[in-house]
Amino acid sequence: MKKILLCVLALMGVMSNYVMAQNGCNTLLKDDSIRDFCMRNKVDANKDGRISLDEAEATTKLSLMNFRNFMRNVKSYEDLQYFPNLEYFHAGFSFVRTVDVSCCPKLKELDVSDCQMLRKIVLAEGCNPEIKYPAAYKGVQAKLIYKK
Repeated sequence: MKKILLCVLALMGVMSNYVMAQNGCNTLLKDDSIRDFCMRNKVDANKDGRISLDEAEATTKLSLMNFRNFMRNVKSYEDLQYFPNLEYFHAGFSFVRTVDVSCCPKLKELDVSDCQMLRKIVLAEGCNPEIKYPAAYKGVQAKLIYKK
């Protein structure tokens, strides 16, 4: 009987977490750097210590800009899928070769000036943002790819 009760409680916990995520109560941002910057950039509008889907969708500007006392290396931009209404995005410090912002069709400005290893930028089809590249790019700009 105890095993059945424990299984039921565990299942209820899993289901409640799923429902909370679907209702915009919590978004689990995978990249620690992006999560930290979102907290610093006041994306957490209700100050509950979490970034909800509603808060991410309401965000139009996001800067992952580094400061000397807060150096973080963004490892993946996969979490941008939760920010479809971004108009301005500063990618911050990263050694990734690809920045995929195809989930941000409203993007007007993209700053990849701190992405020293960047070789590819993936944009939404029809999106043509102003792009700021690294100063010492040695004449080679990242290849632009458009995704439907």
